[in-house]
Amino acid sequence: MSSLVDFTNTSSNHDFIVDTSDGVRLYVLKSFLSYSSDFFKNLFMDSTPEQTGEAGTWPIFKIAERSSTMLSILPLCYPGAPPPPNSFDGLLEVLLTIRKYLMQDVETRFEAALLASRLTSDEPLRMFAIAVHCKWEGLARGAAKETLALPLRAVFPFVQELELIPASAYHHLLVYHSACSKVTVDTLDPPTFLRLIGGRPGQASTCAACEERLVRQTVVLPDGSSGDAYGHRWNFMYAEELLKQVRVTPGRVRLADNKFLDEVMRDAMACRVVGYSVAIDRLETVAGILEQRIDQVSLTIDDW
Repeated sequence: MSSLVDFTNTSSNHDFIVDTSDGVRLYVLKSFLSYSSDFFKNLFMDSTPEQTGEAGTWPIFKIAERSSTMLSILPLCYPGAPPPPNSFDGLLEVLLTIRKYLMQDVETRFEAALLASRLTSDEPLRMFAIAVHCKWEGLARGAAKETLALPLRAVFPFVQELELIPASAYHHLLVYHSACSKVTVDTLDPPTFLRLIGGRPGQASTCAACEERLVRQTVVLPDGSSGDAYGHRWNFMYAEELLKQVRVTPGRVRLADNKFLDEVMRDAMACRVVGYSVAIDRLETVAGILEQRIDQVSLTIDDW
């Protein structure tokens, strides 16, 4: 695993030394560096005395970048999973260095690592702005989806990174929020919700298992037909509670992990047909459908 490589340790397996601007020497293997960087590949093929010096028996190359920047990049040049990024500090400097040394595959891995990191889930607006600035479409879309946990109608908190992007990008993010909110509300609308968890037109008005009087709603089926559907009272109570949440934050709705779920489940367990496990399975089905529909919402960013 590359995360276990100590690039500052002289005993690490190496045949090349990178001398950083803050005086830290990093010990690397030329094969990995040349594979990851066209710049270093060409350097190793045709180096000159002005480009490399000697440190003992190994060539040394002086660079203008700090050790902290290179220590974020080098693990991405080695096989295995790199350590996840854990700070926004120096992130843009890392990107500029990656592009300076012509590390296209490293940049792809860096973007993927950022998307999977807590930085994106914890501070999605900052990451969205950085991704748009860097023209990372995948990361921008992933960060935009994470911003769905932020209140839709509230003003997003200001972050310095917003100064990196045009107002149009921020506008498109707000449009995306509104579209995702509509999709979520439409999915969790009580009649639609009832259909998704198994309600069908023409069912009896009383549950044969628990003898509870069922609630009637008009639903529209995929084929365009409509009719009366019947479902337990708690189905609609839960849908209404979820709608209250998603009108504010269209993302982060945990359909099967909600404080209101306990009350709903107490009612559900009284029914031998629609018991706890069945209700959970149905809610998870709805969660999957909702996830798919949100993924289909487009995010427009000018001039990728």
